[in-house]
Amino acid sequence: MSASVAAPAETQKRGPGLGLALFLMVLYSFSFIDRAIIGLLVQPIKADLHLTDTQFSLLAGPAFIVFYVVAGIPLGYVADRWNRRNLIAIGVAFWSLATAAGGLATSAWQLFLSRFGVGVGEATLSPCTWSILSSVLPPRKLVIALSIFALGTPIGTGLAALVGGPLVHSLTESMQGQDTMFRPWQVALIVVGLPGLLFALLTLWVVKEPKRAPIPKKVSAQDPDGTVLRYLGRNWRVYAALIVGMGMMNLAASGAAAWYPAFLQRRHGLDIGNIGILLGTSTLVFGIIGALCSGWLARHWFTRRLFDAHYRVGALYALLLLPCAVLGPIVPDKTLAMILIAISALFSMTWVGVSAAALQLVTPDRMRGRISAVYQSIGSLIGAGIGPTVVALVTDYGFGDEQMVGWSLAVVAGAALTISWAALTYGRKHLALLAEERIEHQPKDD
Repeated sequence: MSASVAAPAETQKRGPGLGLALFLMVLYSFSFIDRAIIGLLVQPIKADLHLTDTQFSLLAGPAFIVFYVVAGIPLGYVADRWNRRNLIAIGVAFWSLATAAGGLATSAWQLFLSRFGVGVGEATLSPCTWSILSSVLPPRKLVIALSIFALGTPIGTGLAALVGGPLVHSLTESMQGQDTMFRPWQVALIVVGLPGLLFALLTLWVVKEPKRAPIPKKVSAQDPDGTVLRYLGRNWRVYAALIVGMGMMNLAASGAAAWYPAFLQRRHGLDIGNIGILLGTSTLVFGIIGALCSGWLARHWFTRRLFDAHYRVGALYALLLLPCAVLGPIVPDKTLAMILIAISALFSMTWVGVSAAALQLVTPDRMRGRISAVYQSIGSLIGAGIGPTVVALVTDYGFGDEQMVGWSLAVVAGAALTISWAALTYGRKHLALLAEERIEHQPKDD
């Protein structure tokens, strides 16, 4: 392996990469708490703002994702040229304030604006984190660090359910019949959002901006966007397979996150407190196991020079998730349904760190901010932007009965995960060729 693939000598001596990944994982967890909490507030928000399932889904999906996508690419451009640590701190403060501002909303449009702000703030974190960790770690360690960072997905989503569910239930019980300025769901958003401001300040103290890899003489220091577009064009199969594969898995996962609470209330009669405990515990326990196993497995295969290792893991996880995601929402037995839904947390989006490592592996350092932003924006638009709404549309206009939301979840998950598996399986050989080329010829490229 070439010298450029190894981390700088001073980085290897200090070994800050995994500790840095842990702190950034905490930030990522907070982003998912702020992002996922709205899924627990379906029924009270619908009742107070007089929304249909489809209208609420626009709050849970597009209201967040549209600005996440619109802001993502220009922020990726900034990340390639400006201090990434400072950009992360600004983003954390922005999304935290936007979440808390949602607690002041008294109309659907005001809540829409709040979700827009959450999307803009969160668009900074992943591209900057991936770029920073790629600057201090070699590929064999990067996949583990990014898998640690990706633990923010199950931890944040799990805590949102585990803490948010009982919080909303408790607030609803204690505030019932009282003439208060705020509704329980508004208080929940304020309580969840404000602590992020402290972590924005901690980011400035904990995270150090690493040096970037030098730009070769043959590449302009300005690095025109045409260079990025040409690189993407030459390697479109690798990037398209990852975007479609992760995007479709994200579609299934986002649809489930938005509608599992409503499904469990409508179909099996669980209250929001018990739903939060079920989803939160399963996401925390199985999600963490799934994320760590995906990182270990990718590293195991990669160190044996299986350069398609990252897509192998993704395809395997899509295949294993398929029966759980399809059967969980439609089996009539409540206990079996809860078991299948819990097990699905092992494989649902838990390989996101592996996918990020694949992206960094095949992307030159000078392009990582922009290409990461393109990947994140398009994948999120396919997934979180469409997933909740597709499920709602199938429920409202396909079945015409909100009690059929379980079947809608099964239909959407079955189609999305099949496409995800096919895309990643197709992309494996193309990833292997490009990854080997990048590793063996990186000094010439970068």
